[in-house]
Amino acid sequence: MNHFAQDAVIHRYALSALSPLAYIPEYATQIIDAGGVQAVKNTLQYHSGDPQVAISALQMINELAKHEGCKDALVSAGLIPVLLQVMQAHSGNPHVQALGLKCLATLCGNSTSIQAGLYQAQGIPAILNAIRSAADTRATDEGTVGLITEGMNLLAAISTNQECRPQIMQYGGIEITLQVMRFYIDFPLVQEHCLRILSGLTLWPEAAAKLLKAGYIDCIIAAMAKYPETQGVQMSGAYALGMVAGSDDAKVAVINAKGIEALVTAMYWHPMDQHVNEQACAALSILCEADRGKTILANAVAGDEKMPSPEVITNSMRNIYTIANPVKQMVKLVAIAGLDETMRSGLIQAFTINGIVQVLQVHAENSAVVFYALKATVTLGYPHPPPEMIHVCESLLDFVLAVMRAFPAEARIQETGCEVLSILARVESMQDPIITKGGIALICTALKSFQADTGIQRKGCRAFANLGEFQSSREAIRREGGIELIILGMKYHVSHPEVGEQGCAAIANLALDEANRTHIAQNEGVNAVLAGLRLHQSHPGIQAFGLGALGNLATAEDNCAVILKAGAVDMVMHAMSSWTDEPRVQHFACLALSNFAHDDANKVAIGRAGGNKKIISSMQRHSDHAGVQEQACGALANLGVNQQNMVEIAQLSGIELVIASLKKFPTEPGVQENGCFALSKFLTMPNESYRQRMKQADAEAKTETSHCQRSSRNPIICSM
Repeated sequence: MNHFAQDAVIHRYALSALSPLAYIPEYATQIIDAGGVQAVKNTLQYHSGDPQVAISALQMINELAKHEGCKDALVSAGLIPVLLQVMQAHSGNPHVQALGLKCLATLCGNSTSIQAGLYQAQGIPAILNAIRSAADTRATDEGTVGLITEGMNLLAAISTNQECRPQIMQYGGIEITLQVMRFYIDFPLVQEHCLRILSGLTLWPEAAAKLLKAGYIDCIIAAMAKYPETQGVQMSGAYALGMVAGSDDAKVAVINAKGIEALVTAMYWHPMDQHVNEQACAALSILCEADRGKTILANAVAGDEKMPSPEVITNSMRNIYTIANPVKQMVKLVAIAGLDETMRSGLIQAFTINGIVQVLQVHAENSAVVFYALKATVTLGYPHPPPEMIHVCESLLDFVLAVMRAFPAEARIQETGCEVLSILARVESMQDPIITKGGIALICTALKSFQADTGIQRKGCRAFANLGEFQSSREAIRREGGIELIILGMKYHVSHPEVGEQGCAAIANLALDEANRTHIAQNEGVNAVLAGLRLHQSHPGIQAFGLGALGNLATAEDNCAVILKAGAVDMVMHAMSSWTDEPRVQHFACLALSNFAHDDANKVAIGRAGGNKKIISSMQRHSDHAGVQEQACGALANLGVNQQNMVEIAQLSGIELVIASLKKFPTEPGVQENGCFALSKFLTMPNESYRQRMKQADAEAKTETSHCQRSSRNPIICSM
C-alpha cells in the first residue's frame, strides 16, 4: 500500500484482505504495529473520491475499533476528522455514510475522551445532517435504513456525554430523533437506538423539558406497544420512561400516556430478562411515588390472559431472584407500590413474600438488596402479618437476625430490621423464637449503637411496644436492659414526637407487669413520659400513648402519687378537649382517669376538673369504639364511688350510656365487665330513680346477676 500509494485498486484489495484479519485481536495489534493505521489514513486522503476504496477502508477501521487496545491508536492518528471528510465527500452514498457512522459509533462507545474528540472535530452537526437527509426521504431501502440505524446508534453512544448533549440539541437532535421514530416505526433496531438517545438526553434537565413538550413519551409508548417481544426496545423504552419520570409533571405525563401499563407488559413478555425487569421496576418505582401511580399499577393487567400486575412482578422475581441488580429494583417496587392497599392485597395473594424470602437467602451479603427486601416485608406485613405470611415468619426471623448481625454499622439495615421484628412481634407464637434467638438483644444493640438515630430509636421502641403485649417478652426486655434504653431514647429525642410516641407505647405495655412498673419508675420513666406529654400537646400519637403509659404506671401507688403531683389530671383534660375526634386519645385518657381515681381525694379532683363530662362526651362521640366504651365505663365506675360524681354522672345520662354500651358490645368482655361494674355502683345507692332507669332498659337483672368484682385499677395493653 505504501509503495503503490496512487493505485486505488491495490488499496481496495489490500484493505479487503486486511479486514478479516483485523477482526482477530492478535492480528489487529500487528496491523497497527506495522503502520496499518497510517496506511489506511493515507488511503482515505489519497483516494477520498473513490467510494469502493472508502468502503473497504471503513470496514477495516470498524474492525480495528472493536478492540479496546486499538482505539487510542486510531484516534491518535487523527482518523476522526478523516472519517468526517470521507462522509462529506460521499454525502450522496448511503453505504459510505452508514459505514462512516458505524466506525464513529464503534470508536466512541463508552469512551468520553473519544466522544469529546468527535465534538471538537465538529462531527455532531455532520452526523445529524446525514441522518436528517436520509430520514427526510422516508425511504425504506436497505441503504437508507442502514444509514439511519448506524446514525442513531452513534447518537445513542454520545448522547450520554455531558459535552455532546447541548450540541445535539442545538443542531436539532431531539426533532430528528422523534422524526425517525415516527417515520421508521417498522424497524425495531432503529426504535431501540432512538430510545437510547432519548434516555441519554434526559440526563440534561433542559433536554428533558423540551422532550416532554415535543411529545416524546408517546413515541416511547408507541415503540414499546409495537414490539412487545423485542428485548432491546422494551429495555430501552423502560429506561427512557424511568429517566424522564423524575418531576411531578413528567410523572403525570407518563401515567396519562399509559406508561405504567406499558412497563407491566414489558415485564410480562420478558419474565426472565434481567435488564428489562431492572429498568421496568426502576421506572415503576419512580411513577409509584405518586399515589395515582400506585392505584393504576394495582389495577394493571398484561397479556391475553389479563395477568394482574402483582402476579407479573412476583413471576419475574421468582425467575431472576438470584441476580442482584434487577431483584433490588423489584423489592424496592414492592416496598413502594404495596403502600396502596389494593396492590398490597394482590401481592399478598400472589405470595410475593415467598420470593422476598428467597431474595434474602441468596443476597444476605448485599446490603442494598437486603434493605429493600426488608422494606418490602414491612410493606406487606404491617401492622400484623397476614395469614399468607405466617408460614414464613420463622424463616424471616432467621434472615432478619442474620443480616442485623452481618451489618452492625449499617443504620438503615438496623432500622428496617427492627421494623420487621416489630411486625413479627405481633404473632404470639413468635415470642419464644424472638427471645431465644437473640432478637431482643439485637434490638437493644441497635438502640445502644445508634442513640442519635431517630429512625432506629423509633422502630426499636415500636418493636418493644409490640413485644410488650406478651408477658414472656416483657420479662426478657427488662432482663436485656431494654427499659433503660427506651427511657434513654425518649430523653435524648425529647423534641422528636414520633420517638416519644413509640417510647410511650413501649412503656405502656411493659408497665403491665408489677416488676416492670417499679423498674420504669426507678429509671425515671415516669418523668420521661410526662416530659413528652408536656412538650408535644399538638401530637395525637404521643398524647394517646403517653396517657396510656401514665394510666398503666398509675396502678402502682408510688407512681400514681408522682403522676398526679405533676399535674397529670390537667394534662388528661387538655388532651381530651384537644383531640375529641381521636379515639386513641379518648381511649387511653379514660384509662388514665380510671386508674387515677383510686382514692376519694383524686375522685373529687377529677370530678371538679370536668372529668365526668369529658368521659360522657367521649362515650357519646365514640359510641362505636369498644375500647373507648370499656375504659369510659371503668372510669365512671371508679369515679361513681363518690356521691357527688355519681349525681353528676346520672344527670349527664351516664346510666343510659353505659346500658347502651352493654347492648352494643355483647361479646366484648371488657365492656361487659366494666359496664356492669359501673351500673352496680348506682344499685348500691338508696336512690330508686337509678334503679327505675335501669329497669326501663332491662339492665337491672343483668347487673345483679353478673360478677362485677374487679380491681379498681387495671393496666391494659396499648396496641399500636
